[in-house]
Amino acid sequence: MQTLRKTSIRRWRRALPRGLIVVGVLVLLAACDRASGSAVAVSDAHPAAIMPSAANRAASDYVDSVVGDELFETRTAAIAASRATDPDVKAYARLMARDYAASRADMTQAIAASAQDIAPPVVMSDHLQSMLDELGQGSGPNFDKTYIDQQIEAQEETLGLTSAYAEGGAAPSIKAAAGRLAPQIQAHLDQARAIEDALNKKL
Repeated sequence: MQTLRKTSIRRWRRALPRGLIVVGVLVLLAACDRASGSAVAVSDAHPAAIMPSAANRAASDYVDSVVGDELFETRTAAIAASRATDPDVKAYARLMARDYAASRADMTQAIAASAQDIAPPVVMSDHLQSMLDELGQGSGPNFDKTYIDQQIEAQEETLGLTSAYAEGGAAPSIKAAAGRLAPQIQAHLDQARAIEDALNKKL
């Protein structure tokens, strides 16, 4: 009888760890299920606030950049149209004012059609603002050169961002608007470079 009891105890001890492991796993899985259910419930209630999509963040970043550039283009064009001394620079400024007003309207419609929670910026970046301030203080031939140099710098950056979003953007309406804008920026950039060469020859 004593031998039988010892044998039973040894068997119970050998079986105990396995039982604890199984129970522990079951408890852990149940806890995970409850946590997952809670997370889903919270996410469903506030999807944008809790977990914004990568596509929304990428679209928002692109809109911030391109709309900021459009603000810069239209405001510098207004200054250049009145202060530029070179006829080609004046004509270029008028072109920028017209084309970027149109592209901004197009992008505004694209943002609305995207159904994403994106608010276009109403101010430009600190860098673009400093360029605008610099231009506002210029006059004469140096003004013309500064304006065109700034155009080339701003458009090179915006062209890279716009071409990339036109190729791989996740918001279809904004991607389509970027596709329409990219060749326009390229044409503006090519024209600005040609004007820059002409201005350099006059100096």
